[in-house]
Amino acid sequence: MKIVSWNMNKRKEGSWTYLIEKIDPDYALLQESSPILSDDIREKTTEVKVKQNLLNSVYAKNNLIGKVKLSTDGGLGFNVTSVNDPTLGKFFFLSVYGNLDFWDTLDIHLLGALSIFIYDLRKRHDAEHIVIAGDFNMDRRMDDNPTGTRFSKKGERRQNIFFDCILDLGFKDCIAESYEDYVQTHRHNLSKFPWQIDHFFATEKLFKGLTNLEVIDNEEVRKLSDHNPIIAEFDLSLVK
Repeated sequence: MKIVSWNMNKRKEGSWTYLIEKIDPDYALLQESSPILSDDIREKTTEVKVKQNLLNSVYAKNNLIGKVKLSTDGGLGFNVTSVNDPTLGKFFFLSVYGNLDFWDTLDIHLLGALSIFIYDLRKRHDAEHIVIAGDFNMDRRMDDNPTGTRFSKKGERRQNIFFDCILDLGFKDCIAESYEDYVQTHRHNLSKFPWQIDHFFATEKLFKGLTNLEVIDNEEVRKLSDHNPIIAEFDLSLVK
């Protein structure tokens, strides 16, 4: 099973073609997703409006998908989607977009919504397999203010606390499994710092099936978006 998480950067052409023809995922969590240009793709995609002209989407190549009705996220723009997989049965995606309208308290808003949604999925939907991925607009290293921008006050560890709380909710960091330090997922036109603001987490049982994770950075990707796709592959026979 191949799952990709990618901020498409709202490009009108090329992104969906690259996603489907070059990456060919079984499932895709897509932030700032490009306009859907075909009915076939539209039938396989759920969309949530984050704000004007900004969508958060989940795509499934072959299986039935549907939005999960949960309590409001307060305007953050989460896309919570359920999938009926022939091997795993029902499992869930939380596609995250770190809405910078909430920048000063983004960690608090995101963690609060995630905690409620995960509890709800487990309590009311018996969710066992969950993937949380997307563009969080947060990097653990922001606590150390590595650039000219001041992200954290002296002594604050809000970014690290945020990500540690996700782990404490029973998730594994799939990127950390494959990259010992950090890997660049975003290229900012005003900074050369190799930010990793895109992330990929899976529940512990699903994580056992992770066989490969790669962050794609090539010329074609750079023409399409300022974010690099995260591609995770799972052997479902290892998921117990």
